[in-house]
Amino acid sequence: MDRAETVAAKGSVMKTSLVVRGLGGLAAVGLLSACELEGTGTTEAPPAAEVQAGTEVIERETDVDAPSIFSANETGLWDGRPSFGGVWVAHPDATQPERVRITNVSTGKTVAGALFRRERDFPGPRFQISSNAAAALGILAGQPTELQVIALRRETVTITPAEPEPAPEPEVTEEVIEAAPEVADTEATDGEGTEAAALTPEELRKKRRQEAAAKRKAEREARIKAREEERARIAAEREAKEQAEAEVRAAAEAAAAAAAADAAAEKAATKPAARPASNDPIAAAAAALESVESEAPAAVEAPKPPRAPFAQVGVYKTREEADQISAVLSGAGLLPTVVERRFLNQISYRIIVGPAQTQSEYDTFVAQLSALGYDGVKPVRR
Repeated sequence: MDRAETVAAKGSVMKTSLVVRGLGGLAAVGLLSACELEGTGTTEAPPAAEVQAGTEVIERETDVDAPSIFSANETGLWDGRPSFGGVWVAHPDATQPERVRITNVSTGKTVAGALFRRERDFPGPRFQISSNAAAALGILAGQPTELQVIALRRETVTITPAEPEPAPEPEVTEEVIEAAPEVADTEATDGEGTEAAALTPEELRKKRRQEAAAKRKAEREARIKAREEERARIAAEREAKEQAEAEVRAAAEAAAAAAAADAAAEKAATKPAARPASNDPIAAAAAALESVESEAPAAVEAPKPPRAPFAQVGVYKTREEADQISAVLSGAGLLPTVVERRFLNQISYRIIVGPAQTQSEYDTFVAQLSALGYDGVKPVRR
């Protein structure tokens, strides 16, 4: 055997040896795997565990109405002045501070706040409203508003959550349909499976576009309806405010007319009766002289003017707020004036009524303002 044949024979032997070694290694790995499976006692993956969710009970504290502690449906008034302490109302029947639910009956707006005792029972609405409560309930300054105030108590309630709803199916957008129309056809819902299978990709895209357009139209109509309802509500509130101001003006005019009629009747009753005519010229002259003397005005001491002829209703932060209250006072027959004041780079607006020529006239101003709900009136010179 020559050298070439010897080399070829050695190569064949080496290849055969490598193949045998590879088969032996595979057999060893198989035996080890079988031993591991026998050691664990499992030859296949365990089945998925079935978990049954139990009923979960949640206890939570919440506010509940307690009308037996305090409940009242009466008118309230915000006098327009800023107040401290957050959202609160005050009533003379309250015996101690309470947490209450305050509702504006005309608008249905509700807010939780505090109830305090009103130390003095002034004429007019019995509920005194803070500035924060008025802002939360949409109450204007100087406008009496019907309120419902009910006490609240904290109680623990048990809540059993409802069973979870199935996850919503993913929405198929137009871009997904354009990218993979065949996938959209296969993922149609069970109720639309037959219809979707019968539609071509172009028809399915057209249907989706129509549904999206209908949804946008419904949303647009809902927004338009909401805007119309808001406009109607604002118009109704404005009409109610104008009607209330007209009623206040009519009441003031009626009171002034009644006072003028009473004064005229009293003057007519006190006028002396005319004496019968006499033929005696001397007697006639004496009667005329006596009449002139009786009609001559008696010397009456002029009443003294008040030390502070103006009544200050309040001080306000904005011109708009001051103008609103000034309009209410003008409707009641008073003559208010808005005075701008600057102090330490801050601007405020005072409302004053007057000037009063006598102390009696000043007292009349104070009584009218108190009847309208403005109790903190101060006498000022200007």
